[in-house]
Amino acid sequence: MRHAISVTYGYLADAQIESGDVAGALESHRRSRALRAALSAEFPNNETYAQLAASARYYEATVLGRLGRWEESLALHREGLVDNPAGSFDLCRVGEALAALGRHEEALGYLGRALQRHE
Repeated sequence: MRHAISVTYGYLADAQIESGDVAGALESHRRSRALRAALSAEFPNNETYAQLAASARYYEATVLGRLGRWEESLALHREGLVDNPAGSFDLCRVGEALAALGRHEEALGYLGRALQRHE
């Protein structure tokens, strides 16, 4: 049931973004992430729950970026890289956040690594 509720919060966040309520979407993503993190902690051998918790963190970080809260977004995307060092999407998002923060040289390094992985 908690998994289904977490998915519903994700869909609610999508609808909120579409309607322009990005702050509301952030709250919905945070609720989804809290449920998924709890499930992942409760069932540490369940890879599906671990992946769902990671995707919830990614979506929350992405919405934080849309709100211009780049430091928070950067921190969450860096957590994603720690959990999945091979993940090229988090590399791109770290680069995006660094660029938004004016840290262009650092951003280029991350974006270059992401391109290498995509190629």
